[in-house]
Amino acid sequence: VVLADDGKPQSAKLTTTDSKLRLDVLPKGEGYAMKLDAQQWTPPSGPALVFDSLQADLLLLGDRLDMSSVAAKLYGGTIDGAATLNWAKDLRASGKFRTAGIKVGDAAKLFNKNTHVSGRLSGNGTFSVNAKDAAALADRLVLDYRFDVKNGVLYGVDLVKAATLLVRGGAKGGETQCDELSGTLHTAGKQ
Repeated sequence: VVLADDGKPQSAKLTTTDSKLRLDVLPKGEGYAMKLDAQQWTPPSGPALVFDSLQADLLLLGDRLDMSSVAAKLYGGTIDGAATLNWAKDLRASGKFRTAGIKVGDAAKLFNKNTHVSGRLSGNGTFSVNAKDAAALADRLVLDYRFDVKNGVLYGVDLVKAATLLVRGGAKGGETQCDELSGTLHTAGKQ
C-alpha cells in the first residue's frame, strides 16, 4: 500500500500467497478503481470452480461496487458480463452474463456428481438478488438464462424410448444424443 503525505491511499496491490489472484487498486474520484486478475484460481467458497483466467474491472463508490467488465475462461469456454452490488440498505446485486462453449459435463459434476451429460453450453442470462445478509443470498437469487447445448449427450436416459414406452411404464437407462438442445432456465430462490 502506498500512502500520500496526508495518509490517504495512492495505490494498493493485493496478491494471494499462491500468487494466483492479484488486485490492483487506485483512487478514482470519490472511490477506487480496481483491476482483478486471476490465473488457475478456485474461489474460497461455493462450488470448486477452476478459472483458467479471470479478469474484472471494478469501481468502488461508497456502498456500491460496479463491475463494468468481467471475463473468465473455464472448462474450455468463456463467461463475460457486468454487475452491480449495493449494500446501502440491504444486499442487492444485479447483472447480465454470456457463456460460450463451456464443457457442460465438467461443470455439472461440481454441482451433482450423479449428473452425466456432455456437450458445449452457450447462452445469455440475467440475475438479481436482494437479501438482508450474505447468508440469505443463495435463497433469494432470481436467475433467467436462455441456453443452447451443442453436440450433447444425456447419459442414463433414452428420452425417445421413454416417450414411446410412457404408457407401458417408461424406460430406464440408455442415453439421449442431440445436435442441439435449447431451453430457458428460470430460478427464484430454491424454486
